[in-house]
Amino acid sequence: KTNNDNFTLNLDDRRFQAVYSQPAFNIDQTDPHFKSTAGTQQLIDEKLKKRKFNSITSSSRTELDDDDIVVKLKRKSAKKD
Repeated sequence: KTNNDNFTLNLDDRRFQAVYSQPAFNIDQTDPHFKSTAGTQQLIDEKLKKRKFNSITSSSRTELDDDDIVVKLKRKSAKKD
C-alpha cells in the first residue's frame, strides 16, 4: 500500500549520508507505523544501490591490496639477493 504524495527527496544531499552508512538509520518496513511512500522507496533503493557499489569497490580494493603485497614481497626478495 503506497500513499500518494508529491514530496521529492534529494538523495544526493550530504546531510543524508549517515542514512546510507549507519545501521541505526535502517528503515524497518515491519514497523506498524511504517508508511510506504515514493520517498521512502527511493531512499531504500538508493541505500541498496550504495551498498552494492561499496561491496564492489571494497572487493576490487582487496584485489589491489593483494597485488601490492606481491609487489612488496618481490622487492624484498630482490633486495636480499
